Amino acid sequence: YKIVQLTSAKQLYTEGMNMSHCVASYGYRCAAGELSIWSLRRVENGEEHPLVTIELSAQGRIVQMAQAFNESPNMFQTRLIQRWAKQERLCF
Repeated sequence: YKIVQLTSAKQLYTEGMNMSHCVASYGYRCAAGELSIWSLRRVENGEEHPLVTIELSAQGRIVQMAQAFNESPNMFQTRLIQRWAKQERLCF
């Protein structure tokens, strides 16, 4: 598992398409520095599979997390994100 920042409009679009949610519409706010978007991914045979999209405020607070179709992350995914947030000194 790994968490990566999505830094381009193409990455946001691809994440939104793969996860069937509207994260692509956050591009302007990302470019303006209002927030950043991150993706929890499962790495399998060298391929990355998005599991949860994470919105992080400019102040370092996790604002929202969503699986495909805007479903809430499961407990395992939430624990992975909590561990990442603690390591990165983010507010959960």
